[in-house]
This record gives sequence, C-alpha cells and structure tokens, in this order.
Amino acid sequence: MPPVIDPEMVAALEDARTKPHTHHPTQGTRELIGTLSTMFRIVRNACQGNRSLIRTTSEKPRQLLKFDAPCNHILEILGFELINDTEFRPPDLGLPASDALPAGSPQSSSSSLMLRRLERARDELCVLTGRIQRKLRDVERNEAFVYRVATPELAALLGAKDYPKRPGASSLLMASASSMNTDSDSNTSKRQTVDDAYRRLGVPEDAADSLVVWSYSRLAEEDESVDPLTGALAQQRFDALVAIAGMRTSEELDSLVANERERGMTSTMQIRTACKALFGDSGYEVAAIDDDTVREMARTQIAEASTTKVKIEMAEHLRVLALAKHSEPLVNYAAVLVSELEAREASSEPAADALGHMKLQLDTWEQLPVGLNNIGNTCYLNSILQFIYSLTPIREA
Repeated sequence: MPPVIDPEMVAALEDARTKPHTHHPTQGTRELIGTLSTMFRIVRNACQGNRSLIRTTSEKPRQLLKFDAPCNHILEILGFELINDTEFRPPDLGLPASDALPAGSPQSSSSSLMLRRLERARDELCVLTGRIQRKLRDVERNEAFVYRVATPELAALLGAKDYPKRPGASSLLMASASSMNTDSDSNTSKRQTVDDAYRRLGVPEDAADSLVVWSYSRLAEEDESVDPLTGALAQQRFDALVAIAGMRTSEELDSLVANERERGMTSTMQIRTACKALFGDSGYEVAAIDDDTVREMARTQIAEASTTKVKIEMAEHLRVLALAKHSEPLVNYAAVLVSELEAREASSEPAADALGHMKLQLDTWEQLPVGLNNIGNTCYLNSILQFIYSLTPIREA
C-alpha cells in the first residue's frame, strides 16, 4: 500500500526548510521537525474529530508551518480545505446528525475510509519526524516521536507480551530515552550496560528471573562457536547475566552466576579490576601476558601487601586472571595461594612467616608433575597416582 504522503512531497518540504540554511544545517533540520511535528498534531486532532480552524495569519502556526507551497500541498492532500487563503478547515469525519445511517451506507463507508487515511497519515508524520530528529543531539530529540506508535499492537499480535514477568514489573519492551535520562555519565553508562545486557540475552526488561535463566542456557546450548563454554560469546553472555543479576535481588540469578563462576567463568569487570590491582592498568590484554609474568606480579603484590586480607585479595585477583587465561597450572597455583593465606589468617600466624612458609610449599608444589596423559578410562588411576605422589614421605622415600 503506497504512503498517504508521497515521498516527493516530503522531499520538497525538506528542501524548502533546509536550503535557506546551508551554512547552518541544524537550524534547517529544526525547522523541518517543527513543521512535521505540527502537522502531526493537527492531523491527530482531526482524527479525534476536532474541526478547529487553522488560521494562516496566526503567529505561532505561521512560524512553525510557514504555509508555503510544500506545506499547503500536503495539508490539501490530507483533506484540509484552504478558505480565502486565511485558514484551513479540517476534514469532516462525522456522520450527518439528521439520521442514523447503517454501518454499510455510502456516507458511513466514506467517513470510515477518510478516517483510516488520516490515521495512516498521522503515523507517517510521526515516523518522518522521528527519522529526521535523529540528526539532532539526543537532548534535542522529542521522545513523542520515537518509532513506537505500533509497538503495543504489533507486540500483542506477535505474542511478544506472552511471557513470564517479574511481579510488579512494568512492561519495557523497548528502552526509551526517558529511562536513560540521568544526571551523571556513570549512571548513563550503567543504564546502557544493562540495556545491552537484556538485548544480548534477548529478553525484555520485565522478564521473570526464570526466563532470563532459560534464555541464558538456551543461548549457551545453541552456541556453535569454536569454544562455546569459555569463548568470546560465552564471555559476552556471562557479562550480560552478571549485569542483570546486579540490578535485581534474585536468588535464582545469583545462584546461576555462582555456578558459572564455579565452572570457571569470569566477568569482564572482574578481569579489569584484577589487571588494575596487579598491573596498575585495567586495559591489559590478559591473553597476551604469559603465566610466569602473571605469577611473579602476583607474588610481588602479595609480598608488598601490608595485611593478610589484602594478600588474599591479590591472590583472588590472580585466580581471576588464571581463569580468564584458561591456564590450569595457574588456576591451581592461585588456589594454593588463596588456601594458604586463608589458613594462615585463621591461625593468626604472622604475615611474614605465613608468606615464607607459603613460598616454600609453592616452590615444592611447582615441581610436582601435572599427571599422566589420559589414554582412555585411566582418569581414576591418574588421580590416585597424583595423590600418592603428593604425600611427602612417599615422594621422598
């Protein structure tokens, strides 16, 4: 179905508003938006049966519409009648008051067709205004003209509203500018991160926790990348899950995050925090740093830490980077560090003595073999051999 307002009419109107402002294109854009948005309101009122005359001599309408040839042409196409070059009369959509015509009568059908045509024109003007205003800065845009007129109806027809929702949550099928209207850059960035998280998992913001969990699991099942468990896509999914869980109070989501971390997943924020703590810069590319460098930097930071609590934090940062690097030896090394430090803190052993004892054990641990290569159904035998070899009397016998 062709549009009610021909694109050539829109192009002529755009030229009329922007060409006089070639050196200040933004001003021309503002004037075009002023004309389109005013037309939208006039047509919207006409759809509601408002037949108030639009005087071409009135200051405000003339300032916004200008009533030049392109503007008048569009109004006349939409059924507005120009009277004596001084006023436009909206189309009459009402039925004659003298009799009650049946629904299928010619006059009734004509009014109905005219109304539907005006409603289409109203929606076209809304979309046109929204499209043009994207040329302006965010703060200058009018939220009333975001492309959302048909969203509720389309969502209902497509079944997009039929999903489990959080109790008391409002429907937010699409992020709006008002939802991100905050007073600080950090709040805006946080809002954008959460919006991106919902889009990443493909769920609306008012989705129930169970739906978020289901979507996360389903995306993981359908991941056909080289490394669906810990690769780049898995990292993006986990970041999205962490962001959503951080905005809710949900045992279900917190449990899933904990399970994923137990499996070895780390969030990008954790990785950046660990890099900042150990290397002084959150922008390090972890994959490019070898294990020995990471281990030595962690040892240095632990040795320089003033309290056992800080030492444990540094060891935890090491564990995060080890998981991010998918390095099993480094993960085991970090686990020993954390375990030893926590044990020393519990026993109230002086920090210096604890660190010396820990280094001695770690040096011994590093000499232990990783184990035997699995040649098929030998994992239990392998674990027994590793356990026996870890016993100092047997190893040194």
